[in-house]
Amino acid sequence: MIKHDATHQLAALRAGTVTARELMAETLDRIDDLNAGINAIMALRDRETLLDEAERAPPGPLQGLPMAIKDLAETAGIVTSYGSPAFRDHVPAADGPRGLRSTDRSQYLPRARPPQNRP
Repeated sequence: MIKHDATHQLAALRAGTVTARELMAETLDRIDDLNAGINAIMALRDRETLLDEAERAPPGPLQGLPMAIKDLAETAGIVTSYGSPAFRDHVPAADGPRGLRSTDRSQYLPRARPPQNRP
């Protein structure tokens, strides 16, 4: 399922041919396989937490679809470096205006590295 686009993944989620937990697991496996070489994910939340949250994804048009949030959006409890080593330990206490609301957390994964900072 991971090789399909988001439209196909959402259709499969709605049809019940894949669960949000299964899709999240495939996504996390792919990150595990590739991220060391490309360093695209800045901060990855705990696997079991993400899998559990995927099962409880709130209703909405993107329900159950894993996605990453750019490192420029403040998200409570997750390192937000704004793409700068000067902020590598910055962990916001609350979501910023561009972050997702905490009730939508199950629809995102890690923190994506800004393109200019990729090796």
